[in-house]
Amino acid sequence: MSAPDAPERAARQAPDAVDRRAVARVIAASVVVMAAALLIAHDLLARWRAPRAGPAPAPTAAPETIGILDQTSILDTRRGLDLRSRHRAELRSFGWIDRDAGLARVPIDDAIELFVAAPPPPDRPLVPERGRDRGGDRGEGR
Repeated sequence: MSAPDAPERAARQAPDAVDRRAVARVIAASVVVMAAALLIAHDLLARWRAPRAGPAPAPTAAPETIGILDQTSILDTRRGLDLRSRHRAELRSFGWIDRDAGLARVPIDDAIELFVAAPPPPDRPLVPERGRDRGGDRGEGR
């Protein structure tokens, strides 16, 4: 690619030299920036710790509703209280969940005593298969 009569020039690598002045300028600039940051941080901290003149402002009351969401816990409403009392009554009463399958509801205290007195064998499921399909011990679909 070169002319045939052009002399060949050997590529020479420049000697490894560090520009000490440039390094010194970077170090000096870093020290100046660090000193300025420390002075600003010290000033901000002093202002933050300084006592304020006059009494502290009274806290403002939080609004009753935040945003557009205004909900009441279901347990505090009449519906929630009725639901809780119905569930407690079911836990303390006998009844059929599925008579054809022989699945009955017994009071929770009696069920715990029966289970502790005679636990089922490990290969037998705690809840019959038909009871699982219908929602278990709640008796849904009566």
